[in-house]
Amino acid sequence: MAIQLVVVRTYILPISVIALVTGILTTAVVVYLGRRIGSYNLERTVAIYGTVTGTVPSGLLLLRIADPDFRSPVAMDIALMNVVVAPVIAGLMVLVNAPVWWEWSVGLTVLVFAVVMFLALIVIRVLKLWGEPKF
Repeated sequence: MAIQLVVVRTYILPISVIALVTGILTTAVVVYLGRRIGSYNLERTVAIYGTVTGTVPSGLLLLRIADPDFRSPVAMDIALMNVVVAPVIAGLMVLVNAPVWWEWSVGLTVLVFAVVMFLALIVIRVLKLWGEPKF
């Protein structure tokens, strides 16, 4: 383990609160937006949830539950999505280290992430991927 158990024991409450809050927010956002995807929204929702909370294989495993024979195009969509978003994810992974590498404040780093999130929501809206709930 990279983190000593003494550190985990000392900070168990903040770690637990952060994990709980981010888990609830992630689930809420994925379900909210997933219900508004145009077609195959249940399949896309479970696949994206598995991907954002784990890895692409996790997303495909959850997709396999909703679509056992992969009859929907969602498996291919998830694969192509990773090609498109890989540069964005790589850039955001660099930004996580901005406070250490470039001596940014944590507030500035959070602000940059908030701007990226806002821009992503605008792109979703402009591309008309955010419609009325389907399920």
